[in-house]
Amino acid sequence: MWKTLDHLAKRAGLQTLIRKVDPEQGDVGPQPRPMSPETILRTLAKIQIGDILLETTSGQNLALRRVARPDSEQKRILDALGMEMPERLSADRLL
Repeated sequence: MWKTLDHLAKRAGLQTLIRKVDPEQGDVGPQPRPMSPETILRTLAKIQIGDILLETTSGQNLALRRVARPDSEQKRILDALGMEMPERLSADRLL
């Protein structure tokens, strides 16, 4: 999976800006580098999932599992890889 993600990232041209300080030149500023699978996974792992619990008029609880909207960097990665985040992970259920 790691190699596949690396290949997809390179094919999509995903890059990240890395600030590298050169002692001879001082702070050069951010330089674009290919985005590693580790960086991609670390960034996408921050996407949050939450349960919304609602009480129905009959007294039962309805559980709605939802995925938070990705931030701009997460969206950039998902778009480059041709992936979409689902709005929900499972069917709504009564508890």
